[in-house]
Amino acid sequence: MPSAFVTGASRGFGRLIVERLAAAGWHVVAGVRDPAATVPYTAGSVDVVPVDVTSPAEIAAAAAAVERATGGWLDAVVPNAGVAVVGAFEETPPEDVRRVLETNVLGVMETVRAVLPQLRRAHGRVVLISSDCGIAGAPGLSAYVASKFAVEGWGEALAYELEPLGVAVSIIQPGPFATGIWSAAPIRGGEGAYASLTPILAAGWRAAGERAAPADPVADTVLRALSVRRPRLRYRVGRDARLMAAARRLLPSTVMRAHVRRVSGIGRWRPSRSNGRRRHRARARGRLRGGVGRGRLRRGRVRCRWWPRGR
Repeated sequence: MPSAFVTGASRGFGRLIVERLAAAGWHVVAGVRDPAATVPYTAGSVDVVPVDVTSPAEIAAAAAAVERATGGWLDAVVPNAGVAVVGAFEETPPEDVRRVLETNVLGVMETVRAVLPQLRRAHGRVVLISSDCGIAGAPGLSAYVASKFAVEGWGEALAYELEPLGVAVSIIQPGPFATGIWSAAPIRGGEGAYASLTPILAAGWRAAGERAAPADPVADTVLRALSVRRPRLRYRVGRDARLMAAARRLLPSTVMRAHVRRVSGIGRWRPSRSNGRRRHRARARGRLRGGVGRGRLRRGRVRCRWWPRGR
């Protein structure tokens, strides 16, 4: 019976992946933050172990539990644990950014590192859960986007290192699916320069989560990546992820940026102009009228033809 270790397995993608693999005959070790609060799994052979992927000690303890459960031969690891935060970067507290990166990047890296000896013995596979936010940036999700771009680059580099050892790496890039991550994501900001932007971003991403389709195709894709003889490096799941990848590859950057502004709602944002900006323009006009140069202001830019002093 093949074995797999899946983190973030209490809900969302992780839970579906555990149940899909168990139903397909896999022995799954499910890593969750709170086993007591986890609803029991309904299919197959599943062992539950506690793990907080931001704690090196808990990752090491979970890896030891996985080794005992599998006899030291692990066929797959799916480090799925992840969190998000919504808000403009300037108004997102550093501790929230750090939490996202420690969970989504360092937690993934250290989970894979902890079980790599077991994977190498079994010539197993690593399946990383990325996102369409690892294909293109999204306003209001800067920390989450940064984490997914990091996973994309690290996973590709890791694939080169592990291929000669018989361990394959695949990266799953899902579009928006119903996982609950956006309803659980805290919203930061709402004051100062971004006061009118934060509600637009929050409403847009919450609405996208409510419209999202069930996440079963992601679990099916993970099973396929673990079952085929030669897995691909990247699997894009869902129409939105495939269109995003095609648009990023084929469209000019100006068109791509216009699309992102429209979809995210940031194109409707009209920030208030500060008094400081008006004072800056007034000073610029004064300099031009003072004889240093001849020019004009047009659309907020100074266009000037300079003349030598004394002419």
